[in-house]
Amino acid sequence: MYELIKTKPVFFPDEKKHGIAMSDACKDFITQCLSKDPTKRIGRTSDVKEVLSHPWFNDISVDALLGK
Repeated sequence: MYELIKTKPVFFPDEKKHGIAMSDACKDFITQCLSKDPTKRIGRTSDVKEVLSHPWFNDISVDALLGK
C-alpha cells in the first residue's frame, strides 16, 4: 500500500461496479492529502485551519468533532 501511495496516482473505485459512492469534495480532499509533492499537500500553509476549511467539511460541525 505504501508503495502505491508513494509512486502511483490516486485512483478511486468505480461507483457502479463496487457500489461505493464518493463525492467530488471527498475525492479532492483525499487527493490533496496524498499529494506526492509535500508543498502541494493540504494543510501546508495554515495547518488544521486549511484542512478544516476544505469543502468536504462543510456539513460537519468542527466544534462537535473536536469535542468528541
